[in-house]
Amino acid sequence: MKAEQREKENLALKELNLLQQSEMDRVNLSNTTLVAICSSARTGTYVGSADDLAIAQT
Repeated sequence: MKAEQREKENLALKELNLLQQSEMDRVNLSNTTLVAICSSARTGTYVGSADDLAIAQT
C-alpha cells in the first residue's frame, strides 16, 4: 500500500517537473524572441510585423 502511494507521488512529481520545464522552455523562447526583435529594431534591420516592432520599442 505504501509502495503504491509512493509510486503515485513519484509519478505526480515527475509530471509536475515536466510541466515546469515546459513552462521554463516557453519563457526562454519568448525572451530570446524579444531580444532578437529589440536588437533588430535598434539596428534598423527588423523585418516583421508592425505590432511586434511597436512592442519592442516600448
